[in-house]
Amino acid sequence: GQELALASLHLGSGKSPLPEPVSVEEDEGDPAEEPSEREAAAGPAFRLPVLAYHLVGEAVQDAWSVSREAFEAQLDWLSARARVLPLAAALELFESGGVPPEDAVTITFDDGYASFLDHAAPSLRRHGMSATLFLITRFMGETNEWNSRAKYIARHLSWDQARTLAAEGFELGAHGRTHQALVKFDKQRIKAELHGSANDIRDQLGRDPASVAYPYGTCDKIVVKVAKKRFRLGFTSATKGVRDWRVDP
Repeated sequence: GQELALASLHLGSGKSPLPEPVSVEEDEGDPAEEPSEREAAAGPAFRLPVLAYHLVGEAVQDAWSVSREAFEAQLDWLSARARVLPLAAALELFESGGVPPEDAVTITFDDGYASFLDHAAPSLRRHGMSATLFLITRFMGETNEWNSRAKYIARHLSWDQARTLAAEGFELGAHGRTHQALVKFDKQRIKAELHGSANDIRDQLGRDPASVAYPYGTCDKIVVKVAKKRFRLGFTSATKGVRDWRVDP
């Protein structure tokens, strides 16, 4: 099968509605590199920025959370300058050999927090936009006390809430069963986390998830190989730049 992975651009609550655009062809100040043989053979590039959030509207802000006001301003900015493409549409476009419009982006939310229902979903609906939520399937309906590094306590979606969002057209992907850094595990443990989360979503929602966001944004060749057995698309993290779907697993 085709190898799919896409870097995410994390958005925070800074003064600017969105970060300045980053060139996907070259780094600032560096000469443009010639396409690799693999890229050249693959044809037109398939690149799609992914705007990744965790929390919207929480009192305590970090690098992956924003206030409702900031989120609304960012969606206003996107409405005027970009097209928000649902992941399902992007994946269908990729697999049919197409490429997305130059102004296309997609929106995701890691960890599947329940605050999405009250703070993010209404703004997305008002703007006619969709998003994908990545669920930690063993903590559905519980708080994030599993995360010793978190500076806030937030509750995850319950399965009933996830079903409601799915019925409204929001996409639901996997984020592992217990949000572990998979690169430190052997193949069986990785499989238990990734395939197990896919099984949980299938059993609870009646459909197999198409995508997975690797916990902490980390993966290696073994993790990707295991993920490809169950998912059509995988996400890592990046601070700038967007990877080419065709050539970067």
